[in-house]
Amino acid sequence: MMADSILKVRNSLKGVGRAPVFVQDFCRENSIPEKDASSLCVVLDEMLPNISQITTSPRICLEIVKHDQVLECIISSESEKYDLAQPTALVWPAAAADSRISNLSMKIIHKLVDRIECVHDAGITTTRLFKNLV
Repeated sequence: MMADSILKVRNSLKGVGRAPVFVQDFCRENSIPEKDASSLCVVLDEMLPNISQITTSPRICLEIVKHDQVLECIISSESEKYDLAQPTALVWPAAAADSRISNLSMKIIHKLVDRIECVHDAGITTTRLFKNLV
């Protein structure tokens, strides 16, 4: 079974603040355990405000897809290149002095999800978060 849902939020702290409710609703509708939903909410609560400060687009797209026993969260927006895939080798725009994710935040993010992939192509950065549901 595959279920998915998309949320496009305004590029603002208030806009990205809608993500936890979106995640909780999706998880409840798809019988995803509360602990997994909470983990994903913590990760997005840390990542999205920082991404919103470096994106050049008016909207950030957040998509959640359930593939059997894996929950995938896809974040995409126009931005300078960033890469959150490695917990100790953070790639973040130098011009983004006000928006940074600390080493501690990166460790927490990587502890709560099973895999992160980042791709930057044609001015769009796409981050994929994977959470195993087993």
